[in-house]
Amino acid sequence: ITKIWDFNKTILEKWADVNLLIAINEVKTNRKMKKGLKNIANNLREIAHKLDEAAEEKKCVDIVNENRD
Repeated sequence: ITKIWDFNKTILEKWADVNLLIAINEVKTNRKMKKGLKNIANNLREIAHKLDEAAEEKKCVDIVNENRD
């Protein structure tokens, strides 16, 4: 569980840096980084999807385990 919270903290810290960079860059510069920004967005969507699935799958396992008691 500690690793999960560390992961969350790291993401939030890194996002603060990237968000600031995007905010201070000129639009032209952000457009030059389009491929990288899109890649990051896709990776984060995939991570979010897997985290959502893991949480839902866990609920299903918990329900099955509750029925065994």
